[in-house]
Amino acid sequence: MRVTKWMWLAILMSLFLLFFTVGCGAPADPPVEPDEEVDEEEEEEPDEEPVAEPTRDQIVYIGVSSEPHRLDPRFGAGTVAARNVQTLVHDSLISWDDETLEIEYVLAEEVNVIDPQTYEVKLREGVLFHNGEELTTADVEYTYNTLRDPDAAASNFSHYAPIVEIEVHDDYSLTFHLEAPNMPFLYRLRADIVSKSYSEEHATDDNPYGDDYTNMNPLGTGPFKFVEWRTGEEIILEANDDYWQGRPKLDRVIFRPIPDATTRTVELQTGEIHINEEIDPVQVAITEADENVVVSRRSQMGFQSMGIHVNLGEPTDDVRVRQAIAHMMPREDIIDYVMHGLGEPAYGPIPPGHWAHEPNVPRFEYDPARAQELLADAGYPDGFEAELYVIEDSVRVQLCEIIQEELATIGIDVNINVLEGGAFWDQMRTGESQMFQTGWNAVTDPDDFMWRQFHSNSVPPHGANRQFYQNPEFDAIIEEALQTTEQSKRKELYSEAQKMVVEDASYVFIYHHQRALGQSPDLRDFEYSIYFNFRSLMDAYLAD
Repeated sequence: MRVTKWMWLAILMSLFLLFFTVGCGAPADPPVEPDEEVDEEEEEEPDEEPVAEPTRDQIVYIGVSSEPHRLDPRFGAGTVAARNVQTLVHDSLISWDDETLEIEYVLAEEVNVIDPQTYEVKLREGVLFHNGEELTTADVEYTYNTLRDPDAAASNFSHYAPIVEIEVHDDYSLTFHLEAPNMPFLYRLRADIVSKSYSEEHATDDNPYGDDYTNMNPLGTGPFKFVEWRTGEEIILEANDDYWQGRPKLDRVIFRPIPDATTRTVELQTGEIHINEEIDPVQVAITEADENVVVSRRSQMGFQSMGIHVNLGEPTDDVRVRQAIAHMMPREDIIDYVMHGLGEPAYGPIPPGHWAHEPNVPRFEYDPARAQELLADAGYPDGFEAELYVIEDSVRVQLCEIIQEELATIGIDVNINVLEGGAFWDQMRTGESQMFQTGWNAVTDPDDFMWRQFHSNSVPPHGANRQFYQNPEFDAIIEEALQTTEQSKRKELYSEAQKMVVEDASYVFIYHHQRALGQSPDLRDFEYSIYFNFRSLMDAYLAD
């Protein structure tokens, strides 16, 4: 193994954090108003549920790694930063259990699958939007018509394009008609519902869906209402007193963008925030040893990767160049020195443990000699200059610096462009990013891993195929898989598709990772979801 600069930096950072954390001492109490008295007595049995309702201010501060760029779920559903907020402000027709994936009804009171192309939905009655208007099928129809409209450029357009008709029967029942069988469609009913009247109220000739306004001022039926977005500082939500499942115990939830992972950890330890969305891997072991912090680890159903644009011309339009870059990815070292063991090498899009995972994809192991050979064959024996885009996040930037250093050894001079959250996702939608570092967390069906990221129809703004990978043979395979009802046959098709997309190397898969979240022990009845983020805050509270 070649000992590099970034390995020494990782070791030094670990030592620094060890001494820094020891020096911090016990964390302070969470922030209080200047005139508020703080009870300094500790509970005799902190693990026991309090008998009485909590009396302290029920305001939870969450430190997140990046700021969302859009809060309207029709147009900003593709990022974790946006979903953090959207899942609290909005409700969907259905949801599902994290572990069993069993369907759970939310706004839908009942869903009947008449046949593989027909889904009948009955809504709950009496559900109110935050402006006091009642939810009806007009809102559901409007939401899904936007999602399936190619002119709207919705985040998940490919999921809803198969809808050919939405038949409204009355205010509380409607039927979705599909052009063909679509195996994951039941799970597509997870889209958050927006208000038709609210969106139309803010629509203009230049912005017919009203999203210029609703992206900054979302309105839903969820457990928390949007209050204010102070860009770069915080997003404030407050409890929905009229929530159909009952008012949350928390009064407010405040998201604070803190891109630096060390700062998030320190603020959790000192009580300035109650949740650290993601602990820097180098800090996990130290944080777990802190009795004033509760750390939970969850395996993510996804991957971290580097995308390489295939349609921006030379040199990345040449598969040999992309494969050369893939051969320069030191996966094991990245997992050891950056992720500190929180992951396993990724060689394809669908992770181990998923029923459609294909273990026998082509493997581009770390091999500088082979990488140089491929570059020479492609006509770049001396390398070239390249641009790499990454969101402002300390771990992701460190990962890109490793990639930069490794590629420099074969003559590829990489310029790293670090962009804050909104600017990064705007850049991704331009389709003009030569290389970019990003991740993907899918949900249930293998289609979630394959279509939106690799199908030709999913290039921006209609999907997440930001590398503009276009392969008609691949498209045909996953189109067939989407309509195939027999799971064994679907697995065969997705296995073939995985091998194809790995060979073409528009994505270099790096690792499947665990996510470590830290929280204050005062925060009770909260469990982070790998699918729905902070949704369980609707049941949480801060103990006295």
